[in-house]
Amino acid sequence: MFNLIIKRFRSLQEQIPLDNPGDQPSTPSPHRFQEYAKLPLLNGVNIEQISNHLEQCEKVQLTAGELLLSPHNPNNKMFVILDGALSVHISVLKNEPITLLKYGECVGEMSVFDGKEPSAYVVAEEDSCLLSIHRDILWTMVDTSHAIARNLLYFLSHRIRFGNDVYNDSLKSAKEHQEHANLDALTNLYNRRWINEKFQSEINKAKFEKRSLSLVMIDIDHFKLLNDRYGHLAGDEILKLVSNKMKALLRPGEMLARYGGEEFAILLPNTSTETAIRIAQRVRTGIEQCEHIDQSSGDAIHVTISAGISQLGKADSLESLIQSADQALYKAKDSGRNKVCY
Repeated sequence: MFNLIIKRFRSLQEQIPLDNPGDQPSTPSPHRFQEYAKLPLLNGVNIEQISNHLEQCEKVQLTAGELLLSPHNPNNKMFVILDGALSVHISVLKNEPITLLKYGECVGEMSVFDGKEPSAYVVAEEDSCLLSIHRDILWTMVDTSHAIARNLLYFLSHRIRFGNDVYNDSLKSAKEHQEHANLDALTNLYNRRWINEKFQSEINKAKFEKRSLSLVMIDIDHFKLLNDRYGHLAGDEILKLVSNKMKALLRPGEMLARYGGEEFAILLPNTSTETAIRIAQRVRTGIEQCEHIDQSSGDAIHVTISAGISQLGKADSLESLIQSADQALYKAKDSGRNKVCY
């Protein structure tokens, strides 16, 4: 039986026509591919060993601005840059490129590895020449040469590290944007937007944990009169003076924000009304000692504040808590200002 199989195999060999005349099929000369020897992908690779595979690869010419890869189109090839440069764009093609790839670098390998669409747009930054390697050929090359497998691992690790860097930079930018969106530009205190988010979160937490929570609303006394007499620039300086002094007087966990205009809010988690009164008095007496020297007139402007306190009840919302503190604040103003009421 074995001899019959051997005879049949030899018979089939004799029936297969050769692509080239002669007794043996010709193989591509490895010297044809020496131009690829310096590519990082082929670092340490015996070119002669993979010359048959390279013969099946194509060269692709791109003109500047031509789209190579898109998240909307499937891809089954890896491209190695032989000349020119490619730009990589995330999310939208018109976005600024996140990186520029040049000689020896690869694109499309992730699609080859996972069989999914590309994760970015890749565009020819200038006229470029690429070596196109089909998925099947690439895997055959990997099976043939361990060096290629090693080089691909290097490319993959580099791509993952780069992706992590891009992701971290994106998170950092988003965090900075979030911080700027939550800060008042003049006083550098947290703003009304932050109050709506953070104060609501603390209220929910206090109710869930059945803990006390107090709110102090603060208003600069006679601020409109000061603005009218000394001007808005002096008013801005007074707002900054009061803000900085309050920050210095408060302790960690005592949350200060600018509510709007000359009004401020201090949220005090896990704080009773009695403790909130002491904190508000500490802030009031500290501000009372402040003065601002007006640059135009030379006048020493003495600043005072009034404060109103509310305590979170079971049925309270953020709005009702603020309303109760505001009512106490009006009481402090109506009774002569520079006072704390609850």
